[in-house]
Amino acid sequence: MEIPGVETITGSIPEGEEPLDRTEAGYGQGLDLASPFGMALVSATAARGTLPVPFLVQGEQTNLSEDPAPVDPQAIDELRQLMAAVTGPGGTAGGLSAGGDIRGKTGEAEINGGSHAWFTGYRVDDDIAFATLVVLGGGSEAAVAVTDRMLLNLDTPAP
Repeated sequence: MEIPGVETITGSIPEGEEPLDRTEAGYGQGLDLASPFGMALVSATAARGTLPVPFLVQGEQTNLSEDPAPVDPQAIDELRQLMAAVTGPGGTAGGLSAGGDIRGKTGEAEINGGSHAWFTGYRVDDDIAFATLVVLGGGSEAAVAVTDRMLLNLDTPAP
């Protein structure tokens, strides 16, 4: 995907040649790579039901490297339910104080020396999808807190 005004990567999941590599790829570890931009696209796709074509500058054309395949509506419905459970009571992001129907997925990206905290999702009530990455933030709580503050700030009228 080429977006005028910004360089992007969405991520990659290598097949792996060894059984351990393939196993780790299956649950998001090993050599898997995800970017906040790519995760925001995942959340925006869940919200919309189809992959949106993002742009940075009004009137500038985003060039897709390939035509995205349609997403199975049943898979979208199941993803939405799973993301609602994450932000619902007892979920890993169940303590959000921002308003609206927020759905998401939390996680940590483990690296040597610690882990990065991340949270991606969308708010049903408006046209916003997000991905928050806190470098060396540890557990996902850090990314959830940053996102909650962002959404609260968006909801607070300017003075």
